[in-house]
Amino acid sequence: MLKSKVDPRAYAGGLLAAIAVLGLIINDLWPLWLALLAVGMVLFTISMLGHYEYQCLKCQGVYKLGAMGALASKHGRDKDGKWAISRCPHCGTVTKAKESRSNESEKV
Repeated sequence: MLKSKVDPRAYAGGLLAAIAVLGLIINDLWPLWLALLAVGMVLFTISMLGHYEYQCLKCQGVYKLGAMGALASKHGRDKDGKWAISRCPHCGTVTKAKESRSNESEKV
């Protein structure tokens, strides 16, 4: 049996989000839908926090984003790899920080 490298919390978050959308379609229980969707997003975000490190372009400091930074920062990809616009905790500068996975190499 193959071992998955995906955190089980990511599966749980995705499943909760799917159940929430299904609940919105089937019933008019929007408060329950909203609560399930919020819990799903939190679980998914927490599962992704430990996997990525970012390097500041100004001071070359390496850091990880917190939960709010992971949700609020703009992410993207260009010819140099993945990036996130975030504030460096070392120098305080907002830059387009380069992403490097801390656990595994990136598949393109």
